[in-house]
Amino acid sequence: MEAKNPYLSAARLTKSTLIRYLFTIVGGVSTAFWTFGLILCFTDSGMRDSWWVAVILLVPSVWMLWKGIRTGKDLELARRYQGVFTASRDGSVTLDDLVRHTGKSGAAIDTELERLFRKGYFQGCTLLKQPLAVTLTGTRKSGEHYRDVVCPHCGGTSRLRTGAGGRCEYCGSAIDEE
Repeated sequence: MEAKNPYLSAARLTKSTLIRYLFTIVGGVSTAFWTFGLILCFTDSGMRDSWWVAVILLVPSVWMLWKGIRTGKDLELARRYQGVFTASRDGSVTLDDLVRHTGKSGAAIDTELERLFRKGYFQGCTLLKQPLAVTLTGTRKSGEHYRDVVCPHCGGTSRLRTGAGGRCEYCGSAIDEE
């Protein structure tokens, strides 16, 4: 059984897709409406004193539009990183792998991954900070086989893909499945 998105949370994808479309459409329409209203306030002498109402109502409209666009960008980023994760053969994705696949700086990758993990886009993987890496711990849906491995350095237990090495979730040391 091979899942289409083994490292993406289906619930989070659904929620983000709904937010993306709803906020983009409602925010876009209301932003256009209140922008037209603001222009009308300055062109019609009888409405000049009402410009502040249009501005106050324009602010949440622009926020909704921005939120919809931002959520769409997060969805695209999560799918792109998921593609990098599934290409990993050893169950661990290092910063060098991420830089090579995305063409972004380490700082940008760190910021993006931290935000996406915090928002719950990923499942079956763990973000390690020092050194920056993603350890693929697997899910039942992924169709991959994983084992619990005890780190010889700190004694922490991490899940690794069967037949592969990775990094300890606790201390970041390189560990093998042995």
